[in-house]
Amino acid sequence: MTDLRAFLACPACRGELSSEWTCAGCGARFTAPDGIPNLRLTGDPKTEIVRQFYDRTPFPGYPPNDTLSAFRARGDRSQFAQLLDRAIRADARIVEIGCGTGQMSLYLARADRMIIAADLSRAALELGVAAARRYAVDHVHFVETDLHRPGLKPASFDIVYSSGVLHHTPNPRLAFAALTQLVRPGGIVIAGVYNTLARVPLRLRRAVARFTRFRVVPFDPVLRDRRHEPARRDAWLRDQYQHPEERSQAQCSKTNPETSSPATRMTGPSSAGSRSSGGCGRSAAKVACS
Repeated sequence: MTDLRAFLACPACRGELSSEWTCAGCGARFTAPDGIPNLRLTGDPKTEIVRQFYDRTPFPGYPPNDTLSAFRARGDRSQFAQLLDRAIRADARIVEIGCGTGQMSLYLARADRMIIAADLSRAALELGVAAARRYAVDHVHFVETDLHRPGLKPASFDIVYSSGVLHHTPNPRLAFAALTQLVRPGGIVIAGVYNTLARVPLRLRRAVARFTRFRVVPFDPVLRDRRHEPARRDAWLRDQYQHPEERSQAQCSKTNPETSSPATRMTGPSSAGSRSSGGCGRSAAKVACS
């Protein structure tokens, strides 16, 4: 079995971690409550707002009494998810940054792949761990850490996947640069952001929702389908209509000459964006299995 710590590092100095979660470099001590390593350092105020937002309502949720076969059947309805699964080799080392409740990581957990599902919201990770146990999936490892100072070893992963995340960061270009530090030479970074045009209908619905204090949210098929699942309906409502930090694809791609670096200018095979699906403007990965 793969030693998880071989892919982790101290978020403060990138030093190696002992079996007791102590950094060999700077001596910092970490913990792993309920089997989820906590390698998250306190973030900037905007990042903390986003973390607390998802701790209150983790997204996306799982249906009650869900099964692995039903979960994969929902995922198979997404052409993007199927293509992604086919494109990744059977023994790949994968990290998903901003995994939320871990649905894409669990969907890709096939064959001999080793997957680390990382997020800054412990509440979201706990839902992912519970789902993994329910599905009897044992090669997805959940880690609490922050994209900007990740507790992950640089240049260690064949695939670095992050969808629905960069546009929720204060500086998406710097966030993308951080992703590129994790991929091994010859590996692939896959990043998905909100599509500007695809978000137009949602922005119109959001304007109506806010004007009516969320008593009316017109023409949202997801809310309609989840009317008998209050928890999942509320999670969708908060994520899509009440998020405190959001940028579009166009805003994510703007260049800041003071912060630009070769890594953030990657536009070739090492960087691919998933288009929004279902007309809702949400990145394909986040709706693949929800």
